[in-house]
Amino acid sequence: MAGTMAGMVGVRQASMVPRPRWLVFWSVVWTVAYGWTYVVTATGGLGGAPAGWYVGLLVIGGLALVAALPGRVWRVPLVAGALALLAAMLIAIGSLGWFFCCQRWFSPPSRPG
Repeated sequence: MAGTMAGMVGVRQASMVPRPRWLVFWSVVWTVAYGWTYVVTATGGLGGAPAGWYVGLLVIGGLALVAALPGRVWRVPLVAGALALLAAMLIAIGSLGWFFCCQRWFSPPSRPG
């Protein structure tokens, strides 16, 4: 048994880097749900059109995560999808901060009445 672990003779060892497929799967589900909510809110509730580049960023991130699910090469698409969704998150947080903090500075003054 020199060089092997007890009970592991002839058995392939698992990789030391776990590949959490369920986490990636639920990240794809979250991305689709978030994108759908964004489009519905932007068109219905806000009365405007959703930003096409933002939806495109979400689609790129989601497709990269989907590409990471089945393949043998999964690190590159997983990192690319995570970076695209990180950029979308930072843009969303920044725009919410702009909306809540700075909107009052640029809105017309209210008239007493």
